[in-house]
Amino acid sequence: MEEERRKFPRFETTFPVEWVQRKKEVGKAKMVDISRHGFRLLLNFPPSPGVRMNFKIHIPGTPTLLSLKGTNVWHRPYNGQWEAGFVFKKIRSSDKSQLLDYAYSQWLKRVRE
Repeated sequence: MEEERRKFPRFETTFPVEWVQRKKEVGKAKMVDISRHGFRLLLNFPPSPGVRMNFKIHIPGTPTLLSLKGTNVWHRPYNGQWEAGFVFKKIRSSDKSQLLDYAYSQWLKRVRE
């Protein structure tokens, strides 16, 4: 059995995400889970390992649009797309709290169903 390497629990969630790379490449992705340390996205391309990207995330049901930076630490093919893990590099603590609070509330709804 493979040893668990995660330091923090992950919460499955869905956020629409816009990304910007090298100040000119722009696209859309979907966040599929999040933890205190980072997040996992579904993308249409494989990000280069170590690449730093800017993200804008809209929290569903709110007018909130958050900006953050993340660094890619892994990627792999997934159902015709690419799954990629990012660590947070620059995010306000209040923005991270909003993201985690929303993800936790969605997880709690699923658990209670």
